[in-house]
Amino acid sequence: MSQTKKTQIISAAKQLLAEHGIENIKVNDIVKQAGVAQGTFYLYFRSKSALIPEIAAELIGELLQIQREKLSQVVRTSDKIDIIIDTSFEVSRSYRGLLSLCYSGLAINDELSEWERIYEPYKTFIEEILEAGKAEGEVTQQIATSSAAQMMISLIEETTERVHLHEDETEVPHEKEQLRTFLKRALLHV
Repeated sequence: MSQTKKTQIISAAKQLLAEHGIENIKVNDIVKQAGVAQGTFYLYFRSKSALIPEIAAELIGELLQIQREKLSQVVRTSDKIDIIIDTSFEVSRSYRGLLSLCYSGLAINDELSEWERIYEPYKTFIEEILEAGKAEGEVTQQIATSSAAQMMISLIEETTERVHLHEDETEVPHEKEQLRTFLKRALLHV
């Protein structure tokens, strides 16, 4: 089967899910939007909700790509933390409807183990940043990078989700600053 058809299905689902939510669309709507047969959908996915981990993986992949590009010329770990926070807020705001669906969908379907698979490349990326910071003497040596990377991701994700999905957007600058201060004091020699 063509990977392009799977991509078409995911793309169509992202658009429809963002506009209408998972309860308000049918598999038939997705396949019409994607321009594929209904049987093709079921070759890749057992149900609508099975799309959610794929959509989440795509969103995390996009975040990782953006951050890699923006961090490619940045040297200081402190500046890297700023960029990671800023891009996380930007992507979260851009995809707030889909992210909400992904969080609820993965929780509802008891597929939280999927998060580990989905986040592994991103966690590795953060670990590499922290290890490089340790080598440069910027990051505290006592920090266990694997645990610190997971905590950093969780804290940023929780903050962006809370601000963009549940609270007033006017809180974004304040919350970003609080996040920067907390992470830098926890991780760096300041």
